[in-house]
Amino acid sequence: MTALCEMATVEEVRIYLKATQTISLNITSDLMEMQLFSRSGGLIGKIRDLLFAKWNEGALPTQPGQHDNTVFVENPVKIYYAAKMVDCDVFAHLRVGVDRYYGELTDAQAAMLKGEGPQVELPLIEEGWRKLEADEQVDAEISFEGLRSY
Repeated sequence: MTALCEMATVEEVRIYLKATQTISLNITSDLMEMQLFSRSGGLIGKIRDLLFAKWNEGALPTQPGQHDNTVFVENPVKIYYAAKMVDCDVFAHLRVGVDRYYGELTDAQAAMLKGEGPQVELPLIEEGWRKLEADEQVDAEISFEGLRSY
């Protein structure tokens, strides 16, 4: 059965910190690698890991377009700066896009996507299916959405 999969992708991420005091970060520093800490000072994790864990869970916006002030961790948090902990809120500005893939599904895979069959494994869409150009039209028997995991 021919199928079209529209796969949500993160095209751009900008991280914004709103601190309780003025701080000056090095412009070459990668904010995605910054460690975040809880209000009590416990390590939460790196921004990159926290953000993409939420994306992979489907807990962030997946509609194409710009999504500003996206919360991906419970604010406020702390960052370690100038030998002390600084309170701040952290947000992501995401630009979400869509990659479209065209390929074949078995009857069992199509039934599962329609909610009419048991769980079966889907094909490796990004590896085995043809990626379509943005304006390319196809005649698919079934369409479904997914998201690229990171």
